[in-house]
Amino acid sequence: MPRTEPLVSVYYFRSPVEGSDIPQISSFKATRAAIEGHFQGVVLEGTEEQVAADALDELGCYVNAPSSWTDLS
Repeated sequence: MPRTEPLVSVYYFRSPVEGSDIPQISSFKATRAAIEGHFQGVVLEGTEEQVAADALDELGCYVNAPSSWTDLS
């Protein structure tokens, strides 16, 4: 039986910006725990994506490789 990697949910989020009333929208996705804990952010519901757990960095962030559909700057 093939081994499958466990999947986790990641989301885009908004987080406070020091000195501004306008929150910043993330350019990457992260787990709910990382968003609420590390970034003190708010999950943007409806942006959920299931990814392999080993695709996350040590903070719980998922940074997808650029594609023709994303900003390459």
